[in-house]
Amino acid sequence: MSSASALVRKRGGSMIWIVTAAGLIALFAVAIVFTRPSSTVDKAGRGNSETGAVSVKGDSLPALADARRDPAVGMSLPEVSGSSFEGTKVTVSNDGVAKVVLVGAHWCPHCQVEIPRLQEWIDRQGMPEDVELVTLSTAADPGQPNYPPSQWLEREGWTAPVIADDVSGTASEVLGTSGFPFFVFVNADGTVHSRFAGELPVDEFASTVATLSNAAPE
Repeated sequence: MSSASALVRKRGGSMIWIVTAAGLIALFAVAIVFTRPSSTVDKAGRGNSETGAVSVKGDSLPALADARRDPAVGMSLPEVSGSSFEGTKVTVSNDGVAKVVLVGAHWCPHCQVEIPRLQEWIDRQGMPEDVELVTLSTAADPGQPNYPPSQWLEREGWTAPVIADDVSGTASEVLGTSGFPFFVFVNADGTVHSRFAGELPVDEFASTVATLSNAAPE
């Protein structure tokens, strides 16, 4: 083999190594993009985190298969702590207050129907003082419609506190979410009263909330 041929082979090998290294760097950059928490900026210029870290204490609820035979009824609701889109800490815990946890996703058409319908009822009727409504925004995906969830809920005038779930949907999973929207009604003693998956008629929502309120200790 001539010295010129050896030089060409050496240079060719170097080029292959350089191209391979460049490819690995590009893949690493893509991985960073996809694992970085999604965020946006609202009209006032404030940064909103569409996903956030959450922590859970207690046993997970089983996935809901049949609301009429829900094995989670009577179980203690696991404590879920996280942050709002603006970074304010929000916690769902057994603090002696009855609760409704509403799990929703921005791209879910049923959630897009349910949120304004419930907000209209809240504006007209108001939640009882002894029942707290908390929202869990989960499954945030910039590739799906109606993104970002923070701006969607702001447009709807949604007044309930919101926890931004993490990218893995940890909080949603521990609640046994089986569809969107998903409701978890919780007694004042911290046990599950009932759960429901799908659009819930306002009158049924209101009657269940009233049951929780009537059962709350004075």
